[in-house]
Amino acid sequence: MKRSVFLPLVLAAIVLWLPAPATAEGVVALKSVTGALVVWDVPDCRFTVEIPGDSVKAMDNPDNFFLNVGGIVFQIQTTTAAEVLGKKAANVAPKELLQAHRDWEEKYIEKLTKSDLTIESEFVSLRDGTNALSWSYAMPKGVDTQISRQIYLTRVASGHVIVLNAAVPKKMKPETVSKSLVAAANSFVAYKKPIDLKKIQESLREAGGSGKKNGVRSQ
Repeated sequence: MKRSVFLPLVLAAIVLWLPAPATAEGVVALKSVTGALVVWDVPDCRFTVEIPGDSVKAMDNPDNFFLNVGGIVFQIQTTTAAEVLGKKAANVAPKELLQAHRDWEEKYIEKLTKSDLTIESEFVSLRDGTNALSWSYAMPKGVDTQISRQIYLTRVASGHVIVLNAAVPKKMKPETVSKSLVAAANSFVAYKKPIDLKKIQESLREAGGSGKKNGVRSQ
């Protein structure tokens, strides 16, 4: 999996993200009653998650899927267990996979920023009983940025690590961003078959959301 660095010009900050997958399927963000419903319809990894927030704005980036919800910039991404662990992925337990993914990303970020990160990490029990891993780090010293921390919340589904990532603005408490990530993770719904987008849009309209697309991209 090719990884990249996102430089948000508005924030004038270095923010580290994971890359978008190379696939023909699209990732779609729909306006819902409580925020944005992201539909991830990729072979072998199909799901929806809802990010809470009073405003939704797609961010124009050709290589990554970003969404500004309630003033917080989010990215959702996936990676396979094999990408993280290679041949060892076959028999790995979910918790071990999440920890290995965290360490894998940490090494990459440290090499990229030429700095040592102090990772804060803990397991979180989601509403459906799934164990998710919450981990974060302060932005490296010397980086002129309006971002104080990067927070990740990861869970395992269909042999993939589902990554929810958000940047914490300096004017916002990390706890606020963490709560949004947990709320999104609790809304996770997995699909075995291609997702019926029209049906979801109809359901959103019936519930009072617009169901309009925000940031539709063919990837």
